[in-house]
Amino acid sequence: MNIGYFTHAETNVRFEYAERSYEERHRWAAGFHQKILVQDGSRVARILKTVAYVCVDEDEFGLPVIEKWHIKKHRVL
Repeated sequence: MNIGYFTHAETNVRFEYAERSYEERHRWAAGFHQKILVQDGSRVARILKTVAYVCVDEDEFGLPVIEKWHIKKHRVL
């Protein structure tokens, strides 16, 4: 179930996001409580008011690789 959406400030692409389940949050990337819905699935994220920290990959040690996205038009449903 989607709980909100935002627009990426640089690309003007709109993304919807949902909450991760309790089990998902404690399995990998524990501080990231949301998931952004993208064409090929989803990306684990921590979405704040004007920025989103998005796990875009995994390094050789199994740790998340994080990108900071500046966002606008953030709405919580």
